[in-house]
Amino acid sequence: MFSVDIRFQLASAVFLIILIVKYAAGRRLPILPARVFTALLVTCSLNLIFDISTVYTVTHLDSVSPWLNEFLHRGFFIVLDTLGLLDYIYVLSLGHRKKLFSARTIPFFLPYVLSIIYTCFGKIYYHVEPEHAYSYGSPVFVIFGCVSFYMLMAIITAIISPLSNEKRRAVIIGACLWICTTIFQAVFPAIFVSGIASVALVFFIYLSLENPREFHDADAGCFNDHAFHVMSEEFFRKNKEFQSLAVVITNFDYIMSKNGHDAGYTLIRKLARYIEATTSCHVYHIRGNTLTIMAKGSLNSVYPLAQRISERLCSEWECESGGVLLEGVINIISCPKFAKNMDELHDLISFMASESGKTDSGICTADEEIINRRKKVAAVTEIIRKAIAEDGFNVVYQPIYSVKEQKFCSAEALVRLKDTETVGYISPDLFIPIAEKSGLIGKVGEIVFEKVCSCIKSNALVKHGIKYIEVNLSGLQCSDPGLPSDLGAILEKTGVNPKLINLEITETAAIESGTALSKNMRTLRKMGCSFSMDDFGTGYSNLSKIAEINYDLIKLDKSLVTPCMKRGGKNSYVILKSVAEMISRLGIKMVAEGVETAEELNMLENLGIDYIQGYYFSRPLNEEDFVQFIHDHE
Repeated sequence: MFSVDIRFQLASAVFLIILIVKYAAGRRLPILPARVFTALLVTCSLNLIFDISTVYTVTHLDSVSPWLNEFLHRGFFIVLDTLGLLDYIYVLSLGHRKKLFSARTIPFFLPYVLSIIYTCFGKIYYHVEPEHAYSYGSPVFVIFGCVSFYMLMAIITAIISPLSNEKRRAVIIGACLWICTTIFQAVFPAIFVSGIASVALVFFIYLSLENPREFHDADAGCFNDHAFHVMSEEFFRKNKEFQSLAVVITNFDYIMSKNGHDAGYTLIRKLARYIEATTSCHVYHIRGNTLTIMAKGSLNSVYPLAQRISERLCSEWECESGGVLLEGVINIISCPKFAKNMDELHDLISFMASESGKTDSGICTADEEIINRRKKVAAVTEIIRKAIAEDGFNVVYQPIYSVKEQKFCSAEALVRLKDTETVGYISPDLFIPIAEKSGLIGKVGEIVFEKVCSCIKSNALVKHGIKYIEVNLSGLQCSDPGLPSDLGAILEKTGVNPKLINLEITETAAIESGTALSKNMRTLRKMGCSFSMDDFGTGYSNLSKIAEINYDLIKLDKSLVTPCMKRGGKNSYVILKSVAEMISRLGIKMVAEGVETAEELNMLENLGIDYIQGYYFSRPLNEEDFVQFIHDHE
């Protein structure tokens, strides 16, 4: 009879062993829900042991000591009661309560205490027949009622707590499963299903809420961004000082492009393992090139760890293609001093990562200056959003002089923000990169392009000798596959001939945009647009790109022109002359930017430069003044 009565327990034991092995092998965050779930696993194991033991004693009452039988039965019910309480505590921990034991929650623990006391002293009876045996009595009903109470409380807590729909649904289904089992056990006391119900509850929680894969990054072999969010909330709840260290690999994109995806993430995995071994902290892969850790203590206590990581970071690392040198920086943020919650921390990590190229040191610590810069970026981002929604951009035009025709035949369109009061004048050199990082540059570009087309059309610029207007494209626009259709729609809407548009692309954008830019250029050229390389002489100065892309214009940066007029500028003049001759032989027209003096103008004319742009002729003008300028110089 004993072997028959424990068939459900044996099946439960198999599932429980599998669950324990999988759970033990996984990487777990040291957060409250994980600790409570571990306690649930231990309690469930004890429950199963007591369950099997009580079935044996109740079916062998004639040969088992009465006190042992009593002890095992009362122990079984106490453990079962504890299981119900732990399930309720687990749901409370999921709701991220700051205090599990507070004035509000303590009354809900009283049923557990009272039921345990009653179980210890209440009378338990035993029903034994040849075909089956079981225990009964008021303590049994009290315990099953108490467990059902906590399952019901778990359901109510899940409904009123700020849980995700997925977590809420998992809690409700698991608790309802147990309540249904309790009812079944009450109706059929000889069929012992409480053990398998307990294992099923824990197994369901594991699959739905505690699966380690939810927090694991397979590529980096460590915890992922979601785990970082959860763990950072845990740190902030403790309200004690800790340091967030973000290890940013600044040349990660170059490594990936040269060595491939697998090699890149092999290095990430090696770096993560080294950091874990060095710091004994959990490592989180929060984005492609960034690993983070959180360490308890002050900045002074953590700084030596950062120094060791920094020294190793920039040493040679082995991968399949050979030795690779990593370039990077470690950004340290003291919390809660500079970040008071998880959202602020994540934003500051992102901001400092974007600024990593601006530090000469391998370690950068957050300070008031960085916080103020971030606040300014946030303010400018909001100004840009507002400008997009409320027509907050101006377009100004700087005339371009044709040396051959001795007149002004084109202009460069430049964008300006109307808002100069919120944080003062905001240079395009500041707000354009911010617009790119915030994903707003595409909309800004469309607004500028439409304003340029409207200016061309409404002022009949063609009739006044303007052959084209130059419009700048950002790096993100260059690689946007929707660029041709977006610009084409605006051209069609305004009725402007695409031949009146010249699109300026910087050297850096041309290098970084790759095949996406080439595809966009082919489409836009077929439409009739022309292209110029902007700021030649800065950035990569990749001469091969000139021949590869076949620009219509090359714009020589001011940095190539100005040094020629200074004392000792002979070498600069030789370089400029050589560049001009090379571009001329390629059959590409040239525009010299930043010309401010008659001497510079004469020099450039003698070098055969086709077009001149700069303050010597005019500063950038608003639309009305630009149109008047063109009229005056026809």
